Amino acid sequence: MSQRNGSTAKSITPLVFCNWKKESLQSMLANFGTALLWPIYFWFGSLSKYTRGKPTSFSAHHLAYLPLLPDLVKDKYNVLFGRTPTPGIITFLWQELIQAVWKHLLSDKFKVIYASGIVLKCGDGIWRRLYPRFFGYSADYKER
Repeated sequence: MSQRNGSTAKSITPLVFCNWKKESLQSMLANFGTALLWPIYFWFGSLSKYTRGKPTSFSAHHLAYLPLLPDLVKDKYNVLFGRTPTPGIITFLWQELIQAVWKHLLSDKFKVIYASGIVLKCGDGIWRRLYPRFFGYSADYKER
C-alpha cells in the first residue's frame, strides 16, 4: 500500500451526477405497457471530459432511476381536495419524489464515507483515501 508521510495518499473524488426529465431519455421497463423511469447517471469527475463524453468508454454509471408519479397520487389528490391537481401541484409532488429518492441514496453509510473517505486501490495501483464530492447537472429541455 502506497504511503505518504505514514498515511494513505488522499484525493478528492468529484462525482458528477446527471438526470434529465426529458421524454427522449426515459427508460421503458418492458416492451409492453407504459412503465417508464428517468435515469440518474454518475461519472468520476477526475476523468477527462473527452473520456466522459464517449459513450464507448462506459464511464457513466447508472446510479438510480426516478419513477413517474403514479396515477394513484392524482386520484388521491382528487378524492382529498375534490379537484384534479394543477400543473404546479404536480411539479411540487415531482420535486418531493426526487428529494425522497436522493434521501434514500444519501444513506448513513454514504455520509460516513463522505466525511471520512474510503480507501480504494485506484487504476494506477496506488491505494488512496477518496473523498467523494458532488457536482450536479440537471436539464429539462423543451422538445422542439
